[in-house]
Amino acid sequence: MLFSILYHKNSRRIIKAQSKMWKKRWIGLTHWNRLTAKFVETAKPGKYCDGACLYLVVNKRGNKSWVLRFKLPGQKTREKGLGSAKTVTLQQARARAAEGRRLVAEWIDPIEKSNADKIENSRPKPTFPTLHCWHLKAKRQS
Repeated sequence: MLFSILYHKNSRRIIKAQSKMWKKRWIGLTHWNRLTAKFVETAKPGKYCDGACLYLVVNKRGNKSWVLRFKLPGQKTREKGLGSAKTVTLQQARARAAEGRRLVAEWIDPIEKSNADKIENSRPKPTFPTLHCWHLKAKRQS
């Protein structure tokens, strides 16, 4: 049974208070890393919380994926996919979730940042022959 410790205003006594609200806060804030690798392998359809907004989502067909839930100020709660459980291990998912939480703490949207990174990485890198042509053209113009 979970108890939260509260101080009484007048007498400075410690009071053990039990309520559903405190249970939810207690579990949500302190119990991280609740899932195990064995559980991830054998999970049935549903949504399972690992703690700190990292979820394992298992659909009816048995496909498993990692999801990070986050909320920026003034926006609705959003979910960012971290990858399939087949390719992303539990430890990797926790590391990716920690990175996402770090971005949210800096008020950066992790989804927009990953999209911007993908666009930046999709630009073709210049090869040596193209750089050589650019150099010759610049040399002729000057």
